[in-house]
Amino acid sequence: MVKFVKRNIYIVDKRGDRHLIADKVVVADTAISRLKGLMFEKELKKKHAMILFPCSSIHMFFMRFPIDVIYADKDLNVVKICKNIKPWRVDLGHKKAKYTIELPAGTIKQSPEKVILE
Repeated sequence: MVKFVKRNIYIVDKRGDRHLIADKVVVADTAISRLKGLMFEKELKKKHAMILFPCSSIHMFFMRFPIDVIYADKDLNVVKICKNIKPWRVDLGHKKAKYTIELPAGTIKQSPEKVILE
C-alpha cells in the first residue's frame, strides 16, 4: 500500500487559471517505486495522485482501475494527456516527459498547459 502525503497539484489552463487536481500525493522516484506504481492498489481516491519521476511512459499491468495521466517536461509544461487508461494497457507517453502524474479517471476535464506542484 502506498503512503500519500499532503501536497497540492494544480493544472493551469489556456486562460492561465489554476485548478486544484490533487491534495494528497505519493512520489515514486526510485526504479522500484516507479515499476510498482499503483499496481495491486484497490483504488485511487478523488484528489489523490502519484507522481513518477523521472518517467516518460507507463504500464497498467496488475492495475484494478482506469486512470487519467498527465505527462510534463522538465519545466512542468504539459506535453501529453491521456484520459481513462484502462488496466492491462501500455501508454508510450512522450519522449520529452520527465514527470508523469497519475490521477483518478475523470479528473482531467480541461486541456492543461502547465502543472504546478506545491
